[in-house]
Amino acid sequence: MGIVFDTREDGLRTVMKDYQEMSLRFVWSSGERGVSSSEAWLNVNKEFGGLSSISRASIINFLNAMVDEGALSYTEITGKGA
Repeated sequence: MGIVFDTREDGLRTVMKDYQEMSLRFVWSSGERGVSSSEAWLNVNKEFGGLSSISRASIINFLNAMVDEGALSYTEITGKGA
């Protein structure tokens, strides 16, 4: 994942897209309970309030990249809709 530094923004938005920051903050807010990619996707689209729609694949790819970078960890749970 290439990082672009946007000096027009503040905080995490200097290096992340808005949906990436939203999903990361949602994961952090869950604490030890954790969240599924589906929960993160639903939350991000809820925060956009219908003004935009982010694909579930975009959320999954971003969260996977954060795992690869060591910023997040995960436990794989199998099953339909997990």
